Amino acid sequence: MTARRDLRIGNNRFASRIPPEIGTLRQLVNLEAPSCTLQGPIPEEVGNLQSLKKLDLSGNQLQSPIPQSIVKLGNLTILVINNAEINGTIPPELGNCQKIKIVILSFNYLLGLSGTIPSELCSCKFLSVLDLENNLLTGSIEDTFQACKNLSQVVLVQNQLTGRLSSKIGDQVTLQRLILNNNRLEGRIPKEFGNLVSLTVLLLNQKLSGKIPAQLLTSLDLGYNRFTGSIPSNIGELKVLEYLVLAHNQLSGPHPIGITEGFQQPSIPDTSYLQHRGVLDLSMNRFSGNLPEQLGNCSVIVDLLLQNNSFTGEIPGSFFQLPYVISIDLSSNQLAGKIPTEVGKAQKLQGLMLAHNSLEGDIPWEIGSLKDLVKLNLYGNQLSGEIPASISKLKSLSDLDLSSNHLSGSIPSFTELINLVGLYLQQDRISDNISKLIMDSLM
Repeated sequence: MTARRDLRIGNNRFASRIPPEIGTLRQLVNLEAPSCTLQGPIPEEVGNLQSLKKLDLSGNQLQSPIPQSIVKLGNLTILVINNAEINGTIPPELGNCQKIKIVILSFNYLLGLSGTIPSELCSCKFLSVLDLENNLLTGSIEDTFQACKNLSQVVLVQNQLTGRLSSKIGDQVTLQRLILNNNRLEGRIPKEFGNLVSLTVLLLNQKLSGKIPAQLLTSLDLGYNRFTGSIPSNIGELKVLEYLVLAHNQLSGPHPIGITEGFQQPSIPDTSYLQHRGVLDLSMNRFSGNLPEQLGNCSVIVDLLLQNNSFTGEIPGSFFQLPYVISIDLSSNQLAGKIPTEVGKAQKLQGLMLAHNSLEGDIPWEIGSLKDLVKLNLYGNQLSGEIPASISKLKSLSDLDLSSNHLSGSIPSFTELINLVGLYLQQDRISDNISKLIMDSLM
């Protein structure tokens, strides 16, 4: 047994502790034991595995700290102990593992991997991936990464990190993903972020301010910050942009035409970040002016979220020709005119929210073509005429709100709307038989 080089025992139900005898396998190179219901503590004898290159104990119930002896593993290149209920702090001596390239200690929030991120980690000159997502880490990261030279991915989402971002991050020219969402960082985004020529994913929804950076990004999340002014014109340089969230800021001015230069060239899917594709979210700002017709060329868009701004003019019909769009929210703006008849072309649409505008005219018959539509909210407009009978074809519909308009006439039969949960028609001019409506609802 002492000559064994690989031990791969993942996805079993051992429900026992890691035996200290593991330390006798001195020739072991790969120890992979994810999701084995293993219990802690991790024995100090792990430090005897001088040949070990990969240690994966993810998905277990270790309920113990990382042992100090792990710093003896001079050949370790991959350390993965995510979702394993480890606690305590990250040993600064981990920096002695000079060959380490990947450190993944994410999702250990139940018991809590706490304390600060030791700057000694950056003495590992080959360190490329550092993922500490969803823990209880605290303190500043302003000086943490100054010595790092080969970082490609830093994920620190959902911790309690504070302080400012260091301009030294701009020296990480190999950095591709910087994901710091849901911490307590503040201050200005350093202008040196503009030096991150390899950066494709930047997620920073914090209390940050300053200039919005623009590089070769495919994903940019700066929501829930304190940015003011207009979106910089060089946003058009992001030709491969697939995900842009600037929601809940204080941005103003017209919708930047430059954004339409992105969302047209789908990149090779990143399986780690598939959820960060096709979202354009400029909601909860102070944008004004007309919505650009050119957005209809942004074929990558899946969710178009422009609600709670001050956009005016008519809704471009091109919005409904986006081939993959599933959600359009233009509510709480100052839009006028009619709902475009092109609405029936958005065959994948599941949510259409146009509430609190000044839309007028009839609800287009073509809306009945949206077979996948789940939510339709036209509340608080000036729509008139009868409710089109084609709505009764929307068998996926669960929520229909046509309240506070000028609709009149009778209500079409909704007996085929078997998924309808919420129907809202208050403050209209409906003149139908209430008994018929109730009976339809019961069928």
